[in-house]
Amino acid sequence: MLELVKPLKSELKFRQRMFEKSANWDFGMHPESFMEKDWDAFYEKISTSDEIGNYYRYVYCIECCAFIGLVTLERQQDPDLYELKLLVDVDIRNCGYGSQILKIATNQAKELGGKRLSIQLKEENPYRSFFLKRGFTHDHDDWYILTFPAKD
Repeated sequence: MLELVKPLKSELKFRQRMFEKSANWDFGMHPESFMEKDWDAFYEKISTSDEIGNYYRYVYCIECCAFIGLVTLERQQDPDLYELKLLVDVDIRNCGYGSQILKIATNQAKELGGKRLSIQLKEENPYRSFFLKRGFTHDHDDWYILTFPAKD
């Protein structure tokens, strides 16, 4: 079972480790630096992010007793639209965690008032088919959209 957890400042080392593993970036994006000197500013940013409708969480696997990924939902100018960023540690990919995280993140976006998710997927991204199989459709350039079903 997975849960999304707002990290404590002392847990930011997990983010640093995720960013340092080059294999975590096999989808073509390149991470920003995340050295310990950056932690205070980053922690301040995520501590107040919920107040403006953004959402940054670690993915915690209860069975593993460990963090396994990161998820961000960032409200766009259109308040119905959230940009999704999802990263699962390369060491445990292809175990079904991505699908579970996407479902949890989608539900969270709905709770925040969102009606759509967007994600940037370059043509060479090996995970593009993952998102297409789960209902994302091409919108423009490298952007894909998932529209939530209307409530009854």
